[in-house]
Amino acid sequence: VASWTPAFHSFVWCVWSLVFLLRCHATASWPSLAGLAFFSALTVSSGYPTADLMLGVAVLTLLGTRLRAGQGRRALPQLVAFSAGVLLAAPALLPALAYPEVAARASWLGNNEFNGVSLSGLW
Repeated sequence: VASWTPAFHSFVWCVWSLVFLLRCHATASWPSLAGLAFFSALTVSSGYPTADLMLGVAVLTLLGTRLRAGQGRRALPQLVAFSAGVLLAAPALLPALAYPEVAARASWLGNNEFNGVSLSGLW
């Protein structure tokens, strides 16, 4: 049975990350940079890639607006804070790198269920 809990948590953390990202865009204070790093780490480590993608697109969009306006130095604190958040989440993400070696996607286990793997082939 699939669960919506990881998606819910990821999007809750993503909203807070976006709030601190916008605060960093307005003024790069230490509390807003720390909040961006902390909530980015929670978003990335929550395990829902759609929220991660949305946060990454928002960061790249705001950094692009800074670079386009010729304010590249003002974009650096945001980039460092977001990168620090991703690095804080790295211990939770690194075990996933070995997943393709043990995944059963190419085997006889089917995915005929809505959002979960059918284990009927094991019996």
